[in-house]
Amino acid sequence: MKNQFKDVEKKKNNSNNYNQNKSYSQFSLKRMQIRRWFSLPSFNILDSQDESKRDYINLITSIKELPDVIDPSKFGEVKDGLAYVQMVLEGKEITEEFEKKLESRINKMVKIRQATLNDIQILVNLYNRAFMAANEPYAPMDEEKMAAIFHYRNTIILIGELYGKPVGFIIIDFEGKNKEKGIIAGLGILPEYQKKGIGTTLGVACWKYFKEQNVKELLCEVFIKNYASYKLISGIGFKPVKIKYYNYKDNDDE
Repeated sequence: MKNQFKDVEKKKNNSNNYNQNKSYSQFSLKRMQIRRWFSLPSFNILDSQDESKRDYINLITSIKELPDVIDPSKFGEVKDGLAYVQMVLEGKEITEEFEKKLESRINKMVKIRQATLNDIQILVNLYNRAFMAANEPYAPMDEEKMAAIFHYRNTIILIGELYGKPVGFIIIDFEGKNKEKGIIAGLGILPEYQKKGIGTTLGVACWKYFKEQNVKELLCEVFIKNYASYKLISGIGFKPVKIKYYNYKDNDDE
């Protein structure tokens, strides 16, 4: 496994070339790359001759029919592309009372552990099964892409297990000059284990990890049509601050 990903491991040592002084209304180039891998196809969306490309176009078309979780015009000009709600949770808002409230909602049967390089295939399977059933653009994950995410500097992946079975994951990261900003870059739960408190449990575990690192604020992105994810993230205190548009027509973002 280590030999398989040794070239990817080099990328981790060179992956910190991003602006660490951005405000919470912006995400780093690393975050944009992860978002591309999560939701953008590796082909030109305008070329619909191939069956897989037509399926993706049909998926995008059907998703567009879903209602938005929030009115994007409240955050400025509405643009073309895939819209994601950027959300923030200030550390000062997480009081002792707030923490107790979250603790009461976790699934105590779920065990959280940090992923290792040996978990790459497990993470790929979790991602593909979780996102295939979600109301958002889906691009299949493979071992090379997941390994690259795993090896990004300052990136941590936590796995949630129920009775020894991996049922969900959360990808967290740090930004800022002093790593004072914590990022939830990805969160996925197997469809049959959703609405069982596993997402909340992973979210609380993520916050505890950030708290130990003296993080001052938490950030994440939620697809504007994904009500379940928006409800989960809002439920643990995050508030919308901006709409970010990713242009799937040319695999670029604005």
